Amino acid sequence: KVVRLWNCRESQYYLISGTWIRQWIRYIFDNEEPPQSIQNSSLVYSRGDEQHPLLLILLPGLICGIDYYLVNSSVWKH
Repeated sequence: KVVRLWNCRESQYYLISGTWIRQWIRYIFDNEEPPQSIQNSSLVYSRGDEQHPLLLILLPGLICGIDYYLVNSSVWKH
């Protein structure tokens, strides 16, 4: 499903850590504790400047579908 998102024409995607996704799956299917709020600080670093103070860059070497997932706005809202 994530691969298909790359072909969509939406301009906005949301980053979710793979760790959070795996915790959520265990919560749904194995009745474990729910995950806490989504935290992506381990996936990005700040590269802001005066024009773009909130510019975040994905850390190199991360693998989509393992370390992080991208979801479109309709998935994010659910």
